[in-house]
Amino acid sequence: MAIQIKTGLTDRLQQYWRDRDVSSNYHDDSSSQWYRWIQVSVQGLNEKIKSLHYEYYQNPGDAGIVFHFEDDYASSKYLELRRYVRKATANIPELEWFDHKDHANTGCWLKVQHLDSEGELVAEFERLMGILDPVVNAGLKEAPSLELLLTSHNPTTQPKQLDVTQTVDDRDSSQVSFMQTDFQSLMTLPLNIPEYQRNYCWDKDNITNLWKSLAFSSGNIHLGNIILQERDGKFDIIDGQQRLITLTIFAMALGFKQPLPLLKCSLRSSQSVRNLANAKYIVKSLCQQRDCTLRDIFTEQSGSSIRFGILILNASTSLDLAYTFFNSHNSKGVPLTDYDLLKAHHLQYVLNTEQARHLASRWDRLISQKPQMAPEATAGADVKTAIGKHIFRLRAWMRLNDTSKADHAVRDEYVAAPIIPAIPPFGERFSFYEKIQGGSHFFAFAENFVEQYQMFNNTAVYETLTVII
Repeated sequence: MAIQIKTGLTDRLQQYWRDRDVSSNYHDDSSSQWYRWIQVSVQGLNEKIKSLHYEYYQNPGDAGIVFHFEDDYASSKYLELRRYVRKATANIPELEWFDHKDHANTGCWLKVQHLDSEGELVAEFERLMGILDPVVNAGLKEAPSLELLLTSHNPTTQPKQLDVTQTVDDRDSSQVSFMQTDFQSLMTLPLNIPEYQRNYCWDKDNITNLWKSLAFSSGNIHLGNIILQERDGKFDIIDGQQRLITLTIFAMALGFKQPLPLLKCSLRSSQSVRNLANAKYIVKSLCQQRDCTLRDIFTEQSGSSIRFGILILNASTSLDLAYTFFNSHNSKGVPLTDYDLLKAHHLQYVLNTEQARHLASRWDRLISQKPQMAPEATAGADVKTAIGKHIFRLRAWMRLNDTSKADHAVRDEYVAAPIIPAIPPFGERFSFYEKIQGGSHFFAFAENFVEQYQMFNNTAVYETLTVII
């Protein structure tokens, strides 16, 4: 006859395991309640007692001690944890797994049980705990559910808040600000995944391709553009979620020593959690290749060689305006050109949204068209030749300066303040050596000289010079 569950038994079992929660559904010895249970939590997880626990159950025809995954732990969110525990206990013949509450393999018991006394009951509890406590806790560190993923990163350094936030603070009333930065600097921002974001969905090919891009890189590698929106003291990720989540998993796996802000976020979709579990498994497999390059990128270099273009919108800016600044195809692996940077810089000063879209569209067409006279030339050759070569040199010559060979020299030449009083408000007149006014004037200035260059290409003088050369 198995020992009966009475009210005093729960209190006495709590004395055996003071570091665990012990509870029961039976609270009245005068009750005729036919099914009774006492639950004991897994060591170190007292707050999870209702969903992950050991249980002594009793009904008129049966009694026994079992272990249960329930509620969240029976869902797909913890599938990898259940697989881990099952695999780790597969060679224990007296441990038998069964389906619990319509979920496969979510409960187990020991086949041989002696429950005729309180001492035998305690011994059976401890026998099952001795097997499963260490396995469950090891699985909690390995299994890639979202909540558990968040607890497996232990940063050892606190980075100095770099100039990302300073740029945001200095924006004045502009709707947007633009800068280039690296992974280390970006991780100092309180990044957030907003509720409206789509699921995390990267598969093996996406993850492996990004891994290889980093592993085979030499020097800086550009991973495209990230769009953020400042809201309530956080920075919502508007574009770039897939890359940043994946890079966060890389950084965790490869020993990144600084905090990772996305580990404080929640993914609200079970599909995202499953995909995240798959991503962590893939990254774990990739790590077994012992790629020293990637470890150096995240540990020795702290991610400083991973570069992004960052567009930050203020809270009142419409989200669709962000995509006016960047083409969506520039998502990874392509460094921003001086012309990308100039577009983003000057659009900051165009306050009318419709005008900004119109100017961005005209600029994109300008830098994507191929010269009619030289169909084999690359797209945007006329802009680069007219603005980045001829006008650029003429402007330097008028100032008696040598042509700069510095990085981003063309960008630096054409960046400008939003208002220059000497410039007409609509750019009616242009001189190649005049100052550039930020905003619409720059786009008109560039179009004017590209058009003049194209007209010159159609003249007899140009043809003669070309033949002579």
